[in-house]
Amino acid sequence: MKVIGIICFGDSVLAGTGASTRDNCCSKIIKASVNIPVFLKGLNRDSSSGGLNRLESDVLQNPSCSHVLILFGNNDSWIRSNNQPETTIEQFEHNIKKIVEQITANNKIAILLNLQPLDGEKFIQNFPNHFNEQTAFYGDPVSWQKQYSDSIERMVHAYEWEFIDIRTPLEKDVTNVIGPDGLHPNDLGHKIIAETVLNYFKRYGLFI
Repeated sequence: MKVIGIICFGDSVLAGTGASTRDNCCSKIIKASVNIPVFLKGLNRDSSSGGLNRLESDVLQNPSCSHVLILFGNNDSWIRSNNQPETTIEQFEHNIKKIVEQITANNKIAILLNLQPLDGEKFIQNFPNHFNEQTAFYGDPVSWQKQYSDSIERMVHAYEWEFIDIRTPLEKDVTNVIGPDGLHPNDLGHKIIAETVLNYFKRYGLFI
């Protein structure tokens, strides 16, 4: 399918959290690098359930978009005060499948992104109480969040969805690509995510 527009649809990573300026956000870098419209629909603290709720308004009603980048899972995996994840892995998979099915039914191409790795040492320093509580019930947060990333990859292979692996290049140098909160990519991390996405689209000759 010809690429006429791209929507960056997801959580705080696509919204730019961790970047020093909005222009250093991965979505903004993508937008500045291609000669087609790019719509920024990343939302801080959003989960796959929230994405499903705003799918109609933010994605399906957009006639100028052909491809949708999807990145959810960070907030889904977050353990709340009741010691339960925001979204169970089973519900997360259900939500993602519904999002992809509705995008596909709308004659758009859904492209799944897996999750950035966490920096465990920084995460513990910033969220010590959260770390201790989560570890007691679900194991360490780094491994727990990775289960949601692995879930995305399992679905991609099972359903033969389009996929961009942002995790592998970031894992090569976690300390230098993840910001001080241990969760969000810093400027270098956002740059690597953008470059990885842009490499996927090279086949379409979209670059300015």
